[in-house]
Amino acid sequence: MELPDWADATLSRDLPVLRSRGESQDLEYKSEFPSNARDLGKEIAAFASTNTGTILLGVADSGELVGLHECDTSEGRDQIIRRLEGVSKGTVKPSITPTVKFAVENGKVVLVIIVPKGSQPIYYSSNTPYVRHLTQSSPAEPHEVVERVAKYLRENLASTTDDEVDKKSQFYTDLARVLADVLAVVDEADERQVNPWLDMWRSEFSYAATELRDMAVSSFVDSEALVSGLHELADKLDDVANMKLYLGSGADLLKGVEEVGVIAQTIMDNNIGNMALSEESLDQVRELIRATALKLKDLHARSATMVEAGRIEELQSQASEFARPLTRASYYNIDVLGDGIKQELNRIARTLHLTETMRLYMDGGRSENAVIDRIDECATQLTLISERV
Repeated sequence: MELPDWADATLSRDLPVLRSRGESQDLEYKSEFPSNARDLGKEIAAFASTNTGTILLGVADSGELVGLHECDTSEGRDQIIRRLEGVSKGTVKPSITPTVKFAVENGKVVLVIIVPKGSQPIYYSSNTPYVRHLTQSSPAEPHEVVERVAKYLRENLASTTDDEVDKKSQFYTDLARVLADVLAVVDEADERQVNPWLDMWRSEFSYAATELRDMAVSSFVDSEALVSGLHELADKLDDVANMKLYLGSGADLLKGVEEVGVIAQTIMDNNIGNMALSEESLDQVRELIRATALKLKDLHARSATMVEAGRIEELQSQASEFARPLTRASYYNIDVLGDGIKQELNRIARTLHLTETMRLYMDGGRSENAVIDRIDECATQLTLISERV
């Protein structure tokens, strides 16, 4: 199907990947444009207060493509943008200006709202302050508002040099995120050589290549070697993403993936690996491990009921979604949390993420029970790690 000229080609191509990632610290799904402005306003305010985030309108919480039927016409698209302007400038205070684009997949339109991290310490929706905590946009506690305002005042009293350091730190944080995601795909490529996962991770490679090229022209890249490395990795990612597949091409595909991994790991080791995380960042990792362990325990408690209801694939998908943040954390310099923590966390995250690829057979429930047991095992192991860190 030919893409309409008002749709963003890159986002349309990458929409399946964004839908497969699951809601996270920087990604939110909504099946429709909320009738109550505050429901959308709180998501925008939370991202503006916390970190740059993307909201997909027309995607269900499960990641299922729903689409916005009102966006099928030019008048409908204009109207929905005006409604969004009303929320971002009227409901949200201080006002924030998001980037708005349309993506199309299988003839269905999704409104993509990219909310920047605001310049103010806290943002409100209908007079309530909001922040982002993992997959939730929540009202900020009084102490959070005080802490953010105090931090804002300290930073604005600091020198311009300090501000440049903060921006450079954010650049390397974003770079670490992209590299970690690439390395996670490399690590699992052998198990994901069949669809739908093959198409998903190849599309993810293409998306990462675009991000890396944008980073390569950033003023915060202070090394010609890094610029060269980012371009080399982006080119190799594109090669693999666009490789023509044929019967017996698996070996060539994995060879290309291996080359991607070598380049990505080299950049990670040379530019990220030795960076010490702040105590605040380490606390975030601790909280991520603790919260994920609890979520997995809850999922395990519901697993038998989900299987009985014929929702085994949903169970696998939910378990897999918890893995990506853990995988990212495992590629940071978190050795200070304990010997072998990085390796253990990476192993658990990999096992958890591959839950969705576990084959199901007509075997009297043994393969289904294997899924349930894996979730239980990962929850137990994460709990043990949380008690150590």
